[in-house]
Formats: sequence, C-alpha cells, structure tokens
Amino acid sequence: MAELNKFISTNRIIKIDKLFDSSLGCWLFCIEYIASAGGSSSGAFKRKEKIDYKSILSQEEYGRFIRWKTVRDVVAARINLKCYEVFYNEEIAELSKKSTVSIEDLKGLRTFDDAKITKMGEVLIDLFNKGTPQQS
Repeated sequence: MAELNKFISTNRIIKIDKLFDSSLGCWLFCIEYIASAGGSSSGAFKRKEKIDYKSILSQEEYGRFIRWKTVRDVVAARINLKCYEVFYNEEIAELSKKSTVSIEDLKGLRTFDDAKITKMGEVLIDLFNKGTPQQS
C-alpha cells in the first residue's frame, strides 16, 4: 500500500478504477496518470500557486473581478457548466482591467472560441452591465 501511495503522490492522477477480484481475493487498480517531471519520485506533483488577485489588482479592478466571478457563476449554473468552463480566474483578471467589455474583448481571451461566444458572449456582457446578478 505504501508503494501505491507514493506513486499517487508523485504523479498527477487523472482517473482511478478499482475492481475486487474474488478469485484472487484482492483489489485490482487501473490508474490513468501523467508522470511527474523527469519521472522523478522525489516529490509531489506541483500545482500552480494560487494568485491573490486582490493584491495585484487595483481596488476598482478587484470590484469588477468579483462582479465577473458572480456573472460567471450565474451563467455556469444556468447552462449546467463548471465555473472554470466559462472563465478562468486569469481571464477574469484580464477583463477586470477594462471598465467596459465587448464581444471583441471576449474573442481575445485564450479559451473563447466562436462557439463559446455564440453560446454565452452576449449573456455574459449583458449580466455584467446590469450590475451584480443574483444566482437562481
């Protein structure tokens, strides 16, 4: 078991399937993973450091950042998506630097393709311009 725990802590795990084999009397594991850098088992998989947007954005920009996060959560809930499938925080921070946002600004974001613009572009901008929306 210690070997399995070490493997899991040193690689990025995508999916684990387990099955109890009664003929062998043991658990079988199928693990999908991304190997750690260099295949090293010396440390855990490194995640990106969390960014404190409040400390890097101006007070006005941070206010817009919070408003965009609320809009993102409302839209995600309405169309049954995870919030990060609408915007990443780094994209919200980029939008927050502008006092007004257009469809062209959304097109400039890394994850916004034409399909995403068509599906939610106008709704995002309308909700943001109306003020802080309420989740339903």
